Amino acid sequence: MDKKGGKSRQLTSNSATDFSPGFSPDGKTIVFYSDLDGNYETYRMTSEGEDQTRLTWNTDASPTLYKEEGPLSTSTFLSLAPAWSPDGKWIAYFCYKKNSAEICVMRPDGSAKTRLTFNDAHDGAPSWRMKPISQ
Repeated sequence: MDKKGGKSRQLTSNSATDFSPGFSPDGKTIVFYSDLDGNYETYRMTSEGEDQTRLTWNTDASPTLYKEEGPLSTSTFLSLAPAWSPDGKWIAYFCYKKNSAEICVMRPDGSAKTRLTFNDAHDGAPSWRMKPISQ
């Protein structure tokens, strides 16, 4: 949809399932999740739909999953529901592995992946809280 809320247009064109788009605070970048490469991963693209970049590379093979960079292997591990921080410096997402959903964060370039929760509860659909306005 254009900035005035008028005409919509498709930004991705592939056989994958692309979900949960979220605009960066400056409106220039979109994060979303997709099964384009076989399992659900988090991707980034421009608000024009260009330069689609995979940000997560999930695997069942390593206990240091959230510190790994680059392609390792495909698995049933999922990275879902990406959400921008209000300052645009972080992306929160939920990582789902073997019936355990956890909250993770990373930088917009996919670096500094950090798992924030470690429990048996379902910690899904992360969101950010805006800083309260001082009165």
